[in-house]
Amino acid sequence: MQFAYSPLAWGFLLVLVPLLIHLINLVRHKKTPWAAMEFLLESYRKNRRWVWLKQALLIASRMLAMALLVGMLAQWLTDSKMFAWMGRSSVHHYVILDDSASMQDSANNKSAYQNGLGAIASIASIAKQDSQSHLLSIFRASRVQIAARDSNPDAQLIDPSKPNDVRADSVADLLAQTIPSDPSSILTKINSTQPTGLEASVLDCLDVVSRLIQSSEDEKSIVYIMSDYRNKDWGNPITIRQRLQAIQSESVEIQLIDCVESRHENLTITSIEPRQEVLAAGVPTMVNVTVQNHGTTAASNVSVRVAAVDYSASTGEPKPSDRFSGIVTELPPVLIERIEPGESATRNVQVVFPKSGSHVVQAELPPDSIAADNQASCVLDIAEGIRVLLVDGDAGGKHSYFFESALDPGGNAKTGLLIQRERPEYLRDADAVALENYACIILQSIPSLDPRALANLHSYVSGGGGLALWFGDDISMNDYLRGYSAWAKPIPGATNSLPLIPFALSGPVELTKEPGDATPDVLAQTHPIFAPLLGLSNSPFQFVRIERYVAIDTKSETGAEKLWKPVASLRNRDPLMVDYPLGAGRVLIALTSLDRRWSNWPQDPTFVVAALKMVGYLSSFKLPETSRPTGTALRWDFSSQEMLPETRLVLPASSARGVRAQVQINATDVGENSLRADYGSSSDTLTSDAARALNSSGVFEWWGTSIQGDPKVKNSARNTPGVEGDTQRVTPTDLARTLSGVKFNYRSAMSGISDMTLAGLSNRNMLLLGLLVALLMAEQWLAWSASYHLPKRS
Repeated sequence: MQFAYSPLAWGFLLVLVPLLIHLINLVRHKKTPWAAMEFLLESYRKNRRWVWLKQALLIASRMLAMALLVGMLAQWLTDSKMFAWMGRSSVHHYVILDDSASMQDSANNKSAYQNGLGAIASIASIAKQDSQSHLLSIFRASRVQIAARDSNPDAQLIDPSKPNDVRADSVADLLAQTIPSDPSSILTKINSTQPTGLEASVLDCLDVVSRLIQSSEDEKSIVYIMSDYRNKDWGNPITIRQRLQAIQSESVEIQLIDCVESRHENLTITSIEPRQEVLAAGVPTMVNVTVQNHGTTAASNVSVRVAAVDYSASTGEPKPSDRFSGIVTELPPVLIERIEPGESATRNVQVVFPKSGSHVVQAELPPDSIAADNQASCVLDIAEGIRVLLVDGDAGGKHSYFFESALDPGGNAKTGLLIQRERPEYLRDADAVALENYACIILQSIPSLDPRALANLHSYVSGGGGLALWFGDDISMNDYLRGYSAWAKPIPGATNSLPLIPFALSGPVELTKEPGDATPDVLAQTHPIFAPLLGLSNSPFQFVRIERYVAIDTKSETGAEKLWKPVASLRNRDPLMVDYPLGAGRVLIALTSLDRRWSNWPQDPTFVVAALKMVGYLSSFKLPETSRPTGTALRWDFSSQEMLPETRLVLPASSARGVRAQVQINATDVGENSLRADYGSSSDTLTSDAARALNSSGVFEWWGTSIQGDPKVKNSARNTPGVEGDTQRVTPTDLARTLSGVKFNYRSAMSGISDMTLAGLSNRNMLLLGLLVALLMAEQWLAWSASYHLPKRS
């Protein structure tokens, strides 16, 4: 039996008071002389059993009344479904433990995850106070979610509204384990776990638990969901509500255990990435660091530590005992003066790597409530030079002069760009592999192209390449109306049905100017190409003149009319430069020419800035990943003609001073002289330590050996999702509203064992009061019946 006020249960000793009073009365009996003794003895012999029975019932009723009174004062608690479960053989406790990154939220040197582990220990300890058999099953959200992802490799096809088919025995930390007298013996494994750096949901766990409950209908089931109840997960939990409604029944009880006491202040690095520009050796690179304030008060003077890790200057061997195997250079810290609650601030830091290689930039915030989101890294794959292909419609290459001067001026001005000029026939004769070597392709004044050349360009852009299209005097009106009409149609045999350009062309027209109109000829929009020029108080294009431009035919239908957007417009609001996404790449269409009969833009200083930013923007879509969310599988694709298949992967350290583990991985053949080293695509092949490392943020160093015996390294950065730093919590009132239709009990994990004992129990004071009133009435009747009464006189 369980009571809200357990110390008052000692009051049950008071049930002995009526018995004690009865014994005292027996001792106080006096001998009284009486002449009618024979009559009394005869009457006693006839009614002895009935008198004893009345006296026993009277004493028992008084003792029971005392017990009911004590039970009311101590507040007797029982399960609300106690009578429905009396025929059930056991009680099964299903614990769903949220181990996402936000569960690292700490206060008083104790994290929310540790509070959850403490609540599990309390449940196991309390369960042994009951005489029934108790079973315990524990599921961690990340483990079940990863298994569900592995069961469907195409993550884009996973529908959260549909249950998964994950087997419980493959993902449970504890499955239907009988709780022994010493519960600590079965909790050793779960107590050794830590929260991950993942964004995990309890949905998949609810699917697994639901199937287990359905297969064990003879059990009483209690489902505990231990989480931090963030607003991002529980603010509008439609799918979770559906899962809980499917689980609840007369034999199932749902307990929501909150593992966080209150909301804490927290700063998060939500992004660290290079700007869309050229990444070449010796060329300064700007890296943007974005910090968001997830707290309730403004953060002032936020200092962000930034470190650059150069792997070209390393010894060529991994250093597991060090934080990185490369040479670490601490850069000047980035200071953010003030970040308002809920707002973000972006600052940039300049880094220069003198040699090519897979280098790392890492940013770190001061410690706060959630440690996982205080650090983020990005990988910069620096090349010796970025190849740019110029295709000129003029045999002498006169249209390429301005781009060649801006992109590769020579001297001390190093841009990292390697310019190659070709005739239009090159696009026809080159194969896909040859074009893939270029970061971007710039076409200038091309009259027409062979269908094979169009197909090659279409395939190049769809695969992530960047294409810039400029016009000129080499293009006739017939070329605009007929030749470029093929550009605005789907390419036969292409996997992407979109055309190479999103509209048809009408031909060149003159840009007229009204007298007294001071509007600049060029009106730039917010775009990475013009980002350095838009912060000025006046328009930077005041002295740029556009005389002629190519008008577009808005009446023709291409199927891509709504995909393009203007990057720059003319003063008459016609588009001058258009950005058009095609597959994984981009097409940038400049509806003018660099010839002086069309514009004087090449003579303006803004052209050099725009040309460099244009190449950086177009080439950014072919850049390898700089970072991915925590838990993303690692993969290294390389040629068997360049490297040996044996590789080593150095995992992030589990602690600040820990030694980094190494894993030997042999690459497999994927065809066409290509090898692939894979790690983490299937959780079944991972050890517990490897899975813990993969689900943590940090830098993974992948080491290999070239055919010549030289060491090669490829870095991969995995960062905690920024949303995990959001500390906004859903209130119990809002939770009851959003989970309408679900009967649950909401408790705090910090309330201790006593409050956890009360979870799911109902106060029976009204029942005890009714029994006490009925018992007192019965006691009065027994007392009257067992006592002597004078006969009524007639």
